[in-house]
Amino acid sequence: MLDITAASAAASELKRAWAVTGALLVLLVTVAWFVELGRETRVLVDGPLALPSMPASQVRLSEGGLIDNAVMLTPAFSIEAPTTLTMTLRRDASEGWVGVDLALIEETTGEIRQLGLGTEVRRTVGADLEAQRESSVLVDRVAPGRYVVRVAPGWEPLARLTTAEASDQDRGPSLAPSPPAASLRIVEGRRSHWSLAFAALMLLLPALVMSIRSALSKRAASAATKTSAPTAPQTDQSGETGDGTLDS
Repeated sequence: MLDITAASAAASELKRAWAVTGALLVLLVTVAWFVELGRETRVLVDGPLALPSMPASQVRLSEGGLIDNAVMLTPAFSIEAPTTLTMTLRRDASEGWVGVDLALIEETTGEIRQLGLGTEVRRTVGADLEAQRESSVLVDRVAPGRYVVRVAPGWEPLARLTTAEASDQDRGPSLAPSPPAASLRIVEGRRSHWSLAFAALMLLLPALVMSIRSALSKRAASAATKTSAPTAPQTDQSGETGDGTLDS
């Protein structure tokens, strides 16, 4: 009787734990939506990139830096309150690698935050592999101020040339690969959903631990009951039980 009462109390406690967890999850999602996820975003930069005329492997180095490297500055923008920035690089479906080195520069203080993005598209014979045509990075804790982003793009073709194609390409510059099309988009106010997922996991953890412990306890109790159950005496064909007496 005591075991049944304890099991019933444990089941009730587990139900209450899941009910509280569910209520907290609903509250978390509601607060996150109104405070963060539902916040309107502001597009700060959205436009095409002018990639260098030559692949990165062919760009020559000089004492002053890269020659023919299409370094550019975005239009300046102002941040009024602490926020986040999401920088996204998009490119076309042409085969090859496209990347950008980014520097978020605060014009007043000169503070610089270095970032990098890269995308790649590869093909196999007769089929296209899953292509990474978009890459994003989240810049957190951006303080109020006036900013500009320095963009240094680069690209590299990944075409698998046959011997004949390679020899044709060596004959002149007319078959030289052309740079792919790419664009950069910078948005203010968008935050990663991983923080929300981590908070939800932390809320679920106690209830999950209680459920696992309850399941293990039930399994152990079931095994103990089977072990301690009395064994009925066996009767042979002559009608005698295991202790030598006759069945009536």
